[in-house]
Amino acid sequence: LIDVQMWPKALTSKKKDFYCTPPIPIAPKLKSSLKKLYGNSSSGTKTAPRGPYPPLADLCPAHGLRVPHILTRLVRALEARDLDADAIYKRPGDADEAETILRNFDKINLESVDAQTLAECIKTFLWQLEEPIIPLDRLDDFVNVLYLEDKESVLRRCLTDLPPANRDTMQFLLQHWNKVLAHSLHNGHTTASLATVFAPFVVGFVNERDSIDIIEMLLRSEWRID
Repeated sequence: LIDVQMWPKALTSKKKDFYCTPPIPIAPKLKSSLKKLYGNSSSGTKTAPRGPYPPLADLCPAHGLRVPHILTRLVRALEARDLDADAIYKRPGDADEAETILRNFDKINLESVDAQTLAECIKTFLWQLEEPIIPLDRLDDFVNVLYLEDKESVLRRCLTDLPPANRDTMQFLLQHWNKVLAHSLHNGHTTASLATVFAPFVVGFVNERDSIDIIEMLLRSEWRID
């Protein structure tokens, strides 16, 4: 069993920054869910129920960029607050407070919420979606791209072919992650560490190595919605 907190040490990689990435704490309730997901399957492809939210498309506006209102507000609040926060996303926030905020979202003043708790809300929201941002029926396409020499053109097609809500939300997250990485001197993130944090939430039911590599590949890509 690979402890999800210890992925960076437990996995091998040719990329140097994996070797210097410290263990990434995950809030206990999320860690328990992830262990149930990854810990009982040798292949890493076991499916399991996620959270209470309906399909992604049902949470998005009908027109314009199809990104859930909750996610947009949380990300904007975090970006306005403090992307320099040490170990943002790595250090777990208060999981109970995050769940309370999400349950009472329309009543919460996000300006009063600290950066670590906002980050915990974002991870919790993504985990509780009915299906990962990269849908289960599209995972093989992204895994196959990992083994191509010329990845960019095929990756662009895979991303463009995602359902509109998934495609727009994926781009929104990529834009946010790049802003987090722009503050890496302060928050301590590398592409590898950020991929390690978000892989189980965004990719979901694929083996640990591939899920991290998919997020890293996306972060290094030049894909944008035309």
